[in-house]
Amino acid sequence: MVIKEDQNMTVNYSYTVDIDPKELTKHVRHYIYQYSIFYSKAPNLEEIMRTFEITKEESIKILEKLEEQHHIKLIPKVPRILMAWPFSNIPTQYQVSTLQGKTYFANCAWDAIAFHIVLNQDIKISSFCYHCGQPVRISVSKSSLIVKNPESAIINFSLPIAHWMEDVIETCGNTMNFFSSDQHLKDWKEKNPNKASHTFTDDQIIALTKLIYTKRAELDYKRPNTEEIKQLLESVDLIGEFWKVDEYH
Repeated sequence: MVIKEDQNMTVNYSYTVDIDPKELTKHVRHYIYQYSIFYSKAPNLEEIMRTFEITKEESIKILEKLEEQHHIKLIPKVPRILMAWPFSNIPTQYQVSTLQGKTYFANCAWDAIAFHIVLNQDIKISSFCYHCGQPVRISVSKSSLIVKNPESAIINFSLPIAHWMEDVIETCGNTMNFFSSDQHLKDWKEKNPNKASHTFTDDQIIALTKLIYTKRAELDYKRPNTEEIKQLLESVDLIGEFWKVDEYH
């Protein structure tokens, strides 16, 4: 697979083999991810139409199927990509940069961490404390070593796993956050007493990230099934009601 620009600054996506029509959705998903890595943004509908020589109706149907399979999230009522996890197609408070000078936006604190897996590169995250707005800077090596500034910074989820996909925009935008310290999380929880909460150790967030995001940008990526998720959660002590999952979507 090759992504490059022609003289009209249009992205070309080419294969050495023909695409089986039955696998077109898989190839479009792959194209979305490779395009996002290359350009730090998702392709638009028209680029998908042009690249795969399909109609607008066919393109929309494929995007809707990918959304149904939880590979992407579309802008509500519009066939445009908002999220292709961990990539955000709009600016957010989670900016990720590489040593090569590429800059991306993540959908949440967890997605920001996930970039080191998807890109297989060292990354630097520029974000903020969800409570006070203090800058939070985190470096993650491709070997998954995390360095934080401030050192007291933490990642906290405030929505149980069973509800993540009910409103994924709300989930990513407001429930998976960085805090500058345990004290700032405590202060935030005093103002939000009805919120569930889990604060991760570095080992926990890395283990969860590797399961969900390893090979995510590759053609044959498959989302982990419910049993795999349950086993992973138990292996890193993510247990109890917060992590109870009957079906992983």
